[in-house]
Amino acid sequence: MSVMSTLMLNPTSLAQWHKLVHEAEHAIAEHLEEALESYLVFLLMRYTCQPALGTRVVALDFLEGMATRGRSGQQKLRDVGDCCLLFAGLFPEIARRRRVAIHYFIELGQSAYSILSDDPPMQNGDQSTFHQLASGFVRLVDVLLTMRTLDGRRPTLQPVEAYELWHETGSRFAYQALSEQFSPPAASRDKSKDN
Repeated sequence: MSVMSTLMLNPTSLAQWHKLVHEAEHAIAEHLEEALESYLVFLLMRYTCQPALGTRVVALDFLEGMATRGRSGQQKLRDVGDCCLLFAGLFPEIARRRRVAIHYFIELGQSAYSILSDDPPMQNGDQSTFHQLASGFVRLVDVLLTMRTLDGRRPTLQPVEAYELWHETGSRFAYQALSEQFSPPAASRDKSKDN
């Protein structure tokens, strides 16, 4: 049987991203609220074709967003939150290359979404969505990190990164990665019981 015959494709990229997010939620035992799940799926679709994402300096974008009033400033802050979510969850190697901890992107992204949730000019219930994004940021990062391991590869975090992420944010993914990396093999555990 060829690889192609076992590969199941969904009819649209929306359906593919949605399925992948669901699989990651199931694998990490996390249930995202509908608003968070939908936001994440559309975020993944929107950024799929943006190769320049990794060149952004989100701290400068954050400062520009804070200094700019109105819709333009709100858009900059939203972009910062979105980029930080992707950097922390899908591309942790960006943090590694920039020599910053992953939780730096989490804190910056949470701050951007939190500011938007408190911004009175927001319309159409966006304040509630941004509040959910800020409070559920670590859970979203956990789902994205889990997506990277669905093909059976090892965790995407180095042990020190996993410890820092778990210690600073309570990340479920980081805790599981640490548990897998530092738990003794089953045979070793059984031998210790005999002694």
